[in-house]
Amino acid sequence: MEMESFYNYLPTLITVVIIAPFGFYFKIKMKNLATKHDFDIALKQLEKSTKAVEDIKIQLSEKFWVKQQIWDTKRESYDELIDCFYHTKNYLVFLNEFTSDYKNAFHSNESPGERVEYDEEYCKAYASYREGEKLEFNQKYNSERALKHRSTIENDIKDRLRILETTLQKKSIYLSIELSEIRNSINDIYIRAFEQNLMKEEGEDVDDFLERQIEHYNKSSELLGNIIKKLKVIATKDLKLEY
Repeated sequence: MEMESFYNYLPTLITVVIIAPFGFYFKIKMKNLATKHDFDIALKQLEKSTKAVEDIKIQLSEKFWVKQQIWDTKRESYDELIDCFYHTKNYLVFLNEFTSDYKNAFHSNESPGERVEYDEEYCKAYASYREGEKLEFNQKYNSERALKHRSTIENDIKDRLRILETTLQKKSIYLSIELSEIRNSINDIYIRAFEQNLMKEEGEDVDDFLERQIEHYNKSSELLGNIIKKLKVIATKDLKLEY
């Protein structure tokens, strides 16, 4: 009877002693395998995400590099333009000063006789003053050093304007379309500064002729000043320097 009872409980005993622990082990093993499988999937997904991030970083880096190169090209072009125009404006101011000083030194409407008709000492002093003015003018403008310096500046500006026009044509795809008006003004500036030789008209007084030259240089300098102002506005907008 007891043996019969033992055999009746034997399946349960086997299940408890052998099969149950194995089932528990199998459950843990499968869970670990599932966890490893999930980890492998997660790892692969992370690798894909990392590669995607790296690709995006490379693309952004390349786009930034291109934008930076374009910006640098714009800045260099605007710097070159403004620098050249300022040099040209300074040269026009110099021509104005030169003509004014020449007029004061060699052509003055005021004569000593108009003020002190019979004062011989005054006439001598005035004549000495005029000679001093001429000597100072020649030392300032007609010395070998002054002529060489003036020639260097003139040739430098001529070259700058010629090169600038060609350079801007090549770089026009990078620059604001608003610059076209200024670009078309370069040739006019060149003519005004170097090729527009004002000639003395028949019957025209020398002082009047010199005044006309001075007015021409003043007007040219004023026009160039306005161009520089427009250029600065365009450059500020195109380079996004507005705050």
